[in-house]
Amino acid sequence: MTDTTRAELLTEINRAARRLGAKSDLLGLLGCWGERLPNIEVLHGLRRRNDQRGLALGRHDGMSCEAAIKHEIRIAFEQLGAPLDIVAQLTTWRDATDDFETLRDIRRFNHAGSLFDIGSRSVGVLGETKMRSAEASK
Repeated sequence: MTDTTRAELLTEINRAARRLGAKSDLLGLLGCWGERLPNIEVLHGLRRRNDQRGLALGRHDGMSCEAAIKHEIRIAFEQLGAPLDIVAQLTTWRDATDDFETLRDIRRFNHAGSLFDIGSRSVGVLGETKMRSAEASK
């Protein structure tokens, strides 16, 4: 993967975190990953942040540093209330999905609020639609 794709992906992940209401502690760590802090410091910062919120579940100490960072990002996004489709994408990014696919999906989320866009309706993994709540309120 190119450095450009990685930089674009980190920008989109930061954008998605903002969209989900992330605070400066998470945004700062995401913004430093790959540029201003060594990976191990980013990992320790994410773990400290998640630990303070009681989110240290499912740790895997045998992971590479980069895989562990991706895992901690997924935990943070889950805590922010990210839709299941984004949480699932971040889960596969650690093991199976490359940066390019993840970039495409995170951009789609930032644009449409979901990974799945069908016509004017965005649906999530469970088939929930944004319009369902609007229809129910009529």
